[in-house]
Amino acid sequence: MNFIFDLHIHTIYSDGKATPNDVIEIAKKKNIGVAITDHNEIRGSIKGFELSKDVNYILGIEVGTKDGKEVLFYFDDIDEIESFYKKEIEPYKTNRMTRIERNIDEFLNKNYKFLFTTIPHPFGPLKKNIYHNVELSNKILDFVDCIEIFNYTQSKKSNQQALLLAKKMQKPMIASSDAHLIEDIGKGLTYLEIENNMINTKIIKTSEFDIANTIKTLFYIGISNFKYSILKERNV
Repeated sequence: MNFIFDLHIHTIYSDGKATPNDVIEIAKKKNIGVAITDHNEIRGSIKGFELSKDVNYILGIEVGTKDGKEVLFYFDDIDEIESFYKKEIEPYKTNRMTRIERNIDEFLNKNYKFLFTTIPHPFGPLKKNIYHNVELSNKILDFVDCIEIFNYTQSKKSNQQALLLAKKMQKPMIASSDAHLIEDIGKGLTYLEIENNMINTKIIKTSEFDIANTIKTLFYIGISNFKYSILKERNV
């Protein structure tokens, strides 16, 4: 079964403008799957899941820590994401939604049943950038399953750098909107193949909603174990 997803969306439960219902209604209209990935929060993701009867849906959370790093964690089980949140996030929340009172390396060996993990906007601003604290960034890159190579909110240069990084590391790639505004939902899309409860990134392409800010790419990725898929480039 093949699905197209926007894998990085924020709602009113963190710093987005959309409600979970908005996300699901837009997903129906655009015929895409979605993942709500609020900052250090799962209420929006769970509400989206409860509303997603006619929409392909992946539970998610964007974990941001006091060292300024962020990782996207995805789940296919509501009990797993709730357990993860209650044990690993909620007790450490601060008055800053994007930062909890923990370091990211505390999450890099957790034995949770993640569906997959991604580093978002690896060439984003300030501490999010992998050039800040290179040793820690390398640990994150080794840990994650995927690299976000197209983020609608990032510059073309940042996305191009992310693309080169993913190719160098031979990591599966995702594209997403990182939508904080309702109108941006669906402006970065990933084509996933889901087979026997395993996800393989078969084809990943960027959205063409904004040609000026879009890297027009089409990738074919060898279908193997999701975590160790080998990139096969075509029409780049």
